[in-house]
Amino acid sequence: MANYDSNKLLYKYRGFNNIEFALDIFLNERLYAADFRSLNDPMEGRFRYSKSIVDKDRINEILIEKTELGILSLSEDANNHLLWSYYAEGHSGFAVGVQIVPNQELFLEQINYVDDFRPPDFDAKSVLTMKHNTWQHENEYRVLKPTYTGDPFVKIKVKELIFGKNAKKNNEQKMNLLCTLVERLNLDIEIKTIEVNKISEWLKNT
Repeated sequence: MANYDSNKLLYKYRGFNNIEFALDIFLNERLYAADFRSLNDPMEGRFRYSKSIVDKDRINEILIEKTELGILSLSEDANNHLLWSYYAEGHSGFAVGVQIVPNQELFLEQINYVDDFRPPDFDAKSVLTMKHNTWQHENEYRVLKPTYTGDPFVKIKVKELIFGKNAKKNNEQKMNLLCTLVERLNLDIEIKTIEVNKISEWLKNT
């Protein structure tokens, strides 16, 4: 289960509204894997099936298995205009570039974007790594962690801290606090602010 690329750099977008959660990322180098029912897409965990192919017992097993996996959503894109808008308080928050610490009991899977919610394999992992094509712009990867471990957190190595273009204007005090924390923890992290020209490039390419 621990067969994943621990060198892959992925990004979590966050806001400053819950500063304690932001600080926890750096103090403990971990991110929370949530229950799929708490995520913002109402289609999470839904799937289609044919009764002639999958029997009722297997469907019931999948329904149970879905609740036994925590989900951590990440993106492989640090410069996504929409993600900065959705998840980082309108470009006023930050993104953390992380690597998943090796040898943990979890799956790391790229999202399978689909038009039809029939999973390629009838198991919980396939169902929970399937989203509608309208979400394709998020370039999402998912960490799936079994809840039986008793620990809902995924261990990470923080590599980058990127502030949104409005972070200094709207959250300068919290931004400085985060920078001071990183410095005092002596973490080897690259700190930068998203460039306005990156947004212009994104708009030209859409």
